[in-house]
Amino acid sequence: CSLVTAVLDGVEYLVVGTAYEDGTDADPRAGRILVFAVRATGAAAAADGGGDGAGAAGKNLVLVCEVRTSAAVFCLAPLRDDCVVAGIGSVVHVYKWRNDKLVPDCAHAGHILALFVRTRGDFIVVGDLMQSIAVWRYSGGGDSDGARGG
Repeated sequence: CSLVTAVLDGVEYLVVGTAYEDGTDADPRAGRILVFAVRATGAAAAADGGGDGAGAAGKNLVLVCEVRTSAAVFCLAPLRDDCVVAGIGSVVHVYKWRNDKLVPDCAHAGHILALFVRTRGDFIVVGDLMQSIAVWRYSGGGDSDGARGG
């Protein structure tokens, strides 16, 4: 459903949001957030220089973290240098990066379907299916009201 790169604690990761469909309902009922690191497969492979010329030779993706969600992950965006914002169903969640894991920090409910998130500094812009857009300011979280409307 969603794919972004995020620099968390100075390391670049590939963050993927997914959704599960069970075939009986049109709407996905669950999802995951997967965090991958790009790692070299060895000095010999990296020095080989083979491949498509895009610098991908000698590298692979390594799953670092997985978070199961109660709804589809429709959108993702990095926030600061230690957070990821996720639009999961009708709720916007902020996850903090701690010890190579995404830890829930705060959430904001009240959307119909959070389909779009973008960040700039401490601000989170949420595009909703029915309610236009909302702008929230992340204030450090730690509870269900870490993102405040503005």
